[in-house]
Amino acid sequence: MNLERAKDILKKVSDVPMLEALILASFVFDEPKEKILIHGLPKDEKLIRRFFELVHKRSKGYPLQYILKKVEFMGYEFYIEEGVFIPRSVTEELVEIAIDLVRNLGLSLVADIGTGSGAIAISVAKMTGVKVLATDISEKAVKVARINISKMKVQDLVTVEKGEFLEPFLDRLDEIDLVVSNPPYVRRSDEVSNEVLYEPEEAIFSGRTGLEFYEEFFKRYDLSNKLVLMEMDESEWGGIRKLTEDRGKSLFLRDLSGNKRFFLFLGKGTLNLLERVIQLLSSRID
Repeated sequence: MNLERAKDILKKVSDVPMLEALILASFVFDEPKEKILIHGLPKDEKLIRRFFELVHKRSKGYPLQYILKKVEFMGYEFYIEEGVFIPRSVTEELVEIAIDLVRNLGLSLVADIGTGSGAIAISVAKMTGVKVLATDISEKAVKVARINISKMKVQDLVTVEKGEFLEPFLDRLDEIDLVVSNPPYVRRSDEVSNEVLYEPEEAIFSGRTGLEFYEEFFKRYDLSNKLVLMEMDESEWGGIRKLTEDRGKSLFLRDLSGNKRFFLFLGKGTLNLLERVIQLLSSRID
């Protein structure tokens, strides 16, 4: 009965309300979901009250990941907390592309801008052994990323520092082969879900056009000898092409749903890699 009530409450925010009810119950009662599904909620009034407090909190759009303080990404469980951007499943595809580039092009140093929880940087490092320099403008994000770096035991591979763009690592700029990022690219005028509004706005919103992050990044650095792989909104590809066309070559890559979701920029000094990159990513190139 209590589970059905929780399911009904969660219907307005979830496509899988019973699953979310079971996840929250398992979290509160420290019991397996399967056991709770068969036997119902344990008869502990204090914990039942706590359970429904969290159900109501979730029903207002508060992210489940913030309640559980964890998020799964690339098969790893990352620590997360309010105030830090929650990595999306589609960004796993960006990581997979980055891994392909590192492995097939022999890249030795990667930079991750706006690392948040460190999910991209840590996943790339763990799966390739490459060294990654990560940055974020948020003190809290840097703290959470460092927790995850320690948790995943990649202290020798991943370094994270507070600062914008690549500023904390200017002394190593020439060494960086590949820059990756899931940057803020949502226009201020765009509608977003209530759930997204609980996340840090500086990690979501770019400005009036959605291109502000890209414009500042490409203006600030000499990227002629670098590859740049970033997530984007499909509507922004024209602006990104215009921004990058005099600096090198940009390839627009589709996600598994067929949307233009990423772009890979090759600086003029890396165009000798273009043919190999096209062969490597042929199934994704628009």
